[in-house]
Amino acid sequence: MLTIVTDDLFDIAMRIKEIDEKYQIYFNNSTDKYEVHTVGLEFMVPYENLDERTLYHAMRTRAENSLELELEVETHNALLEQQAMQKLSQQTKHLEDMLAYAERVGGDIEFSRGEWI
Repeated sequence: MLTIVTDDLFDIAMRIKEIDEKYQIYFNNSTDKYEVHTVGLEFMVPYENLDERTLYHAMRTRAENSLELELEVETHNALLEQQAMQKLSQQTKHLEDMLAYAERVGGDIEFSRGEWI
């Protein structure tokens, strides 16, 4: 069940109309989440409370900002991939060092079918 929000502590229900006059905030009693609607659901508020972050989220996720948001996501994903590759490279180097040490100390060591021989 949706309950319309017309009054809140920080006047978010009123201030969100400055972003889009069609925006209306509802509280979904089934999910305990706030939702922003126009004709239908525009987005679920990703925060527990209505505050300035809600307004910022509404501005960022508008259709006019979709290309900028897509670029931001792609840039972030590229950074995550780069960090993962660096970590993998460090782990590979560490394993190579361990293997070199084991060969120096223990003689012939081989790895076959997931087991050290």
